[in-house]
Amino acid sequence: MALIDLTFAPVVQALKDCYCTQLQLVSTPVADCCIRPGEVAYGISLTQDECCSGLGWVRVVNWGAGFPGPEEQPTRCLPTQWRLDLELGAVRCAPVGTAETLPTCEEWTAAHNLMMEDAMAMRQAVACCFATGDPNRLVSFGEWQPIGPEGRCVGGTLSITVEVLPCDECEEPAP
Repeated sequence: MALIDLTFAPVVQALKDCYCTQLQLVSTPVADCCIRPGEVAYGISLTQDECCSGLGWVRVVNWGAGFPGPEEQPTRCLPTQWRLDLELGAVRCAPVGTAETLPTCEEWTAAHNLMMEDAMAMRQAVACCFATGDPNRLVSFGEWQPIGPEGRCVGGTLSITVEVLPCDECEEPAP
């Protein structure tokens, strides 16, 4: 029987669902929105370019005992609360120009505006549909950081820390 994460997986899935919904409301919706493990690498192949089609993600950065910061105290019990650090991110196609001309200011402004729409989708996902879904859930906003231009990609990430109350991880989940 496979282990089922009843502590963190539902939180990550709920945030991903909210965020992906918000990313569909921007002027140019992303083609892909998913949970990504580890560091996010933007895929490019002969037929696909995740930056130019638009990619949104949620990933677990780390987790530990205590909220909002580590409270490392010896115990024989589970912590009273977990700290789950998450990242929301989005990348888009950067203007590249041609062999003869550089991208115009208007092209850079359009890329910036779309990047800021994605940033707004991140804030709205966390504040409007994720945090309000559970009024007892504590959420701490970190910083939004721009990405790129790097290759053909520009975008940004938002870090958040979420309080997750422990469940009994030794009980088997109901069928």
